[in-house]
Amino acid sequence: MTLFFSASAGKKLCLLAIAAAALSLPACAFTDGSPWGRVLATLELSPPSGATLSEVGISSVRLIREVDGQAGSADFDPANPPPGYSLCHNGHCHSDDGRLVDYASIASESGGGSQVVSAVHLEHTLTSQAEVHSSLKINERGPLSAVEVELDTLVLEATLGYQGQMVEVRASVPVRGYRVRAPIDLRIDRESAAEQELPLVLQLPSELFAGLDLDDATLEEDGRLRITNTRNRELAQTLSERITAGVSLSLSP
Repeated sequence: MTLFFSASAGKKLCLLAIAAAALSLPACAFTDGSPWGRVLATLELSPPSGATLSEVGISSVRLIREVDGQAGSADFDPANPPPGYSLCHNGHCHSDDGRLVDYASIASESGGGSQVVSAVHLEHTLTSQAEVHSSLKINERGPLSAVEVELDTLVLEATLGYQGQMVEVRASVPVRGYRVRAPIDLRIDRESAAEQELPLVLQLPSELFAGLDLDDATLEEDGRLRITNTRNRELAQTLSERITAGVSLSLSP
C-alpha cells in the first residue's frame, strides 16, 4: 500500500514534532517573562540565650553572583537594566527589593564584583515560631554564590538579674538597613530543577545580654526596663553593636 501526504499535512507533522521536542527541554522559558528557575528561600531564627521573645523584621532577600571585570559590562543601558532592576528613569532604577539605585551604582555592579541576580521586598516578621518564606525568580542562567538578608526591626524581651532582683527587659534594637550574607552554591541552567530549595538560619548572638551594664539605666514605674532609640539610648546602641558584630546567616543543616 502506498501512502500519500499533502504538503500542508507534512508541514503540520513537522511543526508537531518540533513542539514535542521543545517540550522535552528542561528549565527553558517559552513565554515572555517566564524565569529560568526559582529559588524558594526559607528563613528560620535562632534567638539569643535567655530571650523570651525575639521578633526580627525582614525587609528583603537578595541572591548574589560574583562576576569578574570581563564577565560584567560597564556600559549600562537604562532601557535594558540587569536582573534585579526595572523601571529606569531620572537617573535611577527601581530595585526588586524596593530601593532606588542610581545608574552609576548599577553600572559599577555590572562591571564586576557582586551582582544582584534576584531580589524580593518583604514586610515579614521572623520569630522562633514563625519562619519567613520567599520565592525569588531567576531570569539569567549561571551560578549563585551568596544570599543576603536585610533586617528592618528587632524586638527582644528577656529577664535579667540586677542588684539582686529580676528585671523584665523589652528592647527595640536599631538594625534597619543592616544586611547579613551567607555563601551558597546553586546554579540555574537547562539541567537544573525549575525550583530549588534554600533553607537558611539567622543566628542572633547567643550571649547578647551577657554583662549588660544597667547601672545608668532608667526603669519604668512598674520596674520594667524599656530600651529604644529614645529610652536608654546607650543600651540600645550597645545591643545594636553586638547584633551587627555577631549576627550570622547560614544554611540550615
